[in-house]
Amino acid sequence: MTTATITQRERLERAFETLKNQNITPILILSGSTGVIEENLADYKDLARAVCTPASWVGAHVGAREHRGAYWDTETGRLLFRYDDSPVREIWFSFPLGREDIARVLLDALEGHAFYASWFQYNADGEVVGPGTDADCVRLVLKEED
Repeated sequence: MTTATITQRERLERAFETLKNQNITPILILSGSTGVIEENLADYKDLARAVCTPASWVGAHVGAREHRGAYWDTETGRLLFRYDDSPVREIWFSFPLGREDIARVLLDALEGHAFYASWFQYNADGEVVGPGTDADCVRLVLKEED
């Protein structure tokens, strides 16, 4: 089976299985974010704690809560924004501070399922500065052809 016959959703689910096999809880919240970082992190920590992996998780909110987040299109397997049915182009995953090992496993899992992903870090001024700083995230790019 080639990646052309596997949907975005199926590939992401397979990447998430890879994470689960390494005791990392993948969290994808499609109801959207309030935009408050502390609330997003609390969601990830609560969900990871519920499945007994409080220190091993990756999490992302897709879209804005005020716009009703996103959904998986059942026909195409693509992730779409609810407010206008346009394709989601990027998902930004957070992970526990100081757990670079989790970022590396996430990158490997995504790339192993034919996704493009990169690891970004920001300083207190919101500037991208490189791995190992206070606000780390892994960016997954969803392309039209996926």
